[in-house]
Amino acid sequence: QQQGGARHLVSVVAASGKIEPDLKVDVLSDIQGRITKIAVKEGDVVRKGDFLLQIDAAIYEAAVSRSQALVASAQSDYLRAKANQDQAKRALDRSLELQRTNSSLITQEAVEQAQTGYDVAVANTKASQAGLDQARASLQEAQDNLRKTRIVAPISGRITRLAVEEGEVAVPGTFSRDVGLLMTIADLSVILAKVQVDETDVV
Repeated sequence: QQQGGARHLVSVVAASGKIEPDLKVDVLSDIQGRITKIAVKEGDVVRKGDFLLQIDAAIYEAAVSRSQALVASAQSDYLRAKANQDQAKRALDRSLELQRTNSSLITQEAVEQAQTGYDVAVANTKASQAGLDQARASLQEAQDNLRKTRIVAPISGRITRLAVEEGEVAVPGTFSRDVGLLMTIADLSVILAKVQVDETDVV
């Protein structure tokens, strides 16, 4: 107690530490290819969805074109098989109807041949449908890979690290994040101070 009134005692502790963003995201590549354009530099502020980096899309565009041609071919094969199946079904129906109404005009062997022809046509249609489905799946994969050549910001923030340069080859970060790292974006709107305080100073 002093003449000027009560004074507050404050305990001050000196500690070392570092400032870190609460949220940071490493941007990795999902595909391999040469980097043809980098639209940002370290320190730039970006918004979610902003264009960051372009990987050479030539081979992926070619893959999409090939896949589109395969889908068109598989579609034609399926339509032919389906038409043959419909024709075989009509032939079988006629044979069965003729056998039912006037069995003397058709042999059992002819009916069995019509049934076999229809069964084969159904099998061919199923195989063509499977081929078409596979071609469509390959096209979807090719289109997905093409989209992955254009990399955009996953979050809004600041580019705190740019790990690559134009002309370098981006590789998938599946097995090694360090190898596949393109850049790091940090959200600096929330900052954490991480300090090491001696246990004798905690009180």
